[in-house]
Amino acid sequence: MKKSNITTIVSIMTLAFMATCLMAMNPALASIGNAFPEIDGTTLTLISTLSMLVVVPFSLLAGKVAGSKVKYRTLALVGILIVSFFGILPYFLNNFYIILISRAFCGAGAGIISPLPSTLIMQLFDGKTRENLMGMNNLAFNAGGMVFQLIAGLLCAIYWRNTFFVYAICVIGLMIVFFMLPEPPRIEEKDENSGKKEGITGKAYFWIFTYVLIVFFTYPLFLNMSSLVEKGNLGTAAVSGFILTMSTVGGIVASALFGMMFRFAKRRTVSIGFFLCAVSYVIMIFENNVVAFTMASVLSGLGIGFVTPTAFMYLGLEVEPAARPFAMSLMMGLPNLAMFATSYFFSFIKYIFNITYPRYIFVIGLVFYAASAIYFWFSKIKINGNNVKEEQAFDETNS
Repeated sequence: MKKSNITTIVSIMTLAFMATCLMAMNPALASIGNAFPEIDGTTLTLISTLSMLVVVPFSLLAGKVAGSKVKYRTLALVGILIVSFFGILPYFLNNFYIILISRAFCGAGAGIISPLPSTLIMQLFDGKTRENLMGMNNLAFNAGGMVFQLIAGLLCAIYWRNTFFVYAICVIGLMIVFFMLPEPPRIEEKDENSGKKEGITGKAYFWIFTYVLIVFFTYPLFLNMSSLVEKGNLGTAAVSGFILTMSTVGGIVASALFGMMFRFAKRRTVSIGFFLCAVSYVIMIFENNVVAFTMASVLSGLGIGFVTPTAFMYLGLEVEPAARPFAMSLMMGLPNLAMFATSYFFSFIKYIFNITYPRYIFVIGLVFYAASAIYFWFSKIKINGNNVKEEQAFDETNS
């Protein structure tokens, strides 16, 4: 492989790695809550979920202007700068609500970054290289989640404020992107806007919605893990961080095995992913120890790791090339809206039905996962006829 290709791939994978930086706060939620005892639990989760909400409009904005009105490289550098500055800033702040504002700005930066890796792969590469890099993109995405959460948990175990120094990692990413990321050919606005609804079909929205739902029902695992560990006297924030990073390890393993799994199961790979997520929630319902929680986390990561690349690839195959940047921004942005809404949704369900069982969230999630596994096992997936050749290349690459 040419040196220029290697540096380009490294820079794109660096962007994918940093796209999960907002998850760094999850292992620290219980410790931050102890520092602000006057803040209720639902408001406390805004430390994580508010930034996820802000990702949505900025991700969509980046998807609309990337390559046509603003250079990819410019967007990447601006996004990383915002994340680096506002990610570290809360270390120096004492007011909870000012910290929330800083987290919102951090989400804006992450939103700018999030659609860029997959779009750059689609724009700079083709054929088998592109298909392989989509798998690597998911692997880097999972690796970023693992590293950010693990380091954040370790820093938080020392002192809760230290958690925010995890964003110093992004400064390294800034240097890599500045020196290595090339600028793809400019996309003319008339081409990008061609086609009805930006070329995004109903089936494309189906894949986006599928990904949004799996994130919606999976994120409670991340939000509640630190509380479950603390209330169960199972350890500190470092333990929570370790358990949550094992989900990312599961995602990395799934990415490595994806080709073999797809060769074996084809489109039923999605069903298998949902089944693994269902098993993880069965464990979360009935067990209460670190080993069981770790196993559940790994299985959840495996399940999502099988669903995600399949959904992203079929989304890309369903839309025309000019519409892919915006389609990818929807795929990356809308799940963050789900992350924001999930705690409020389950709190509302708990209040309406007067639920006292503390792990009801996992019961509801289990029903969704099981139903989805059955649906995708028997459903037949078809794509845009214009992209049949690309679908065949995808099948051959993973066979």
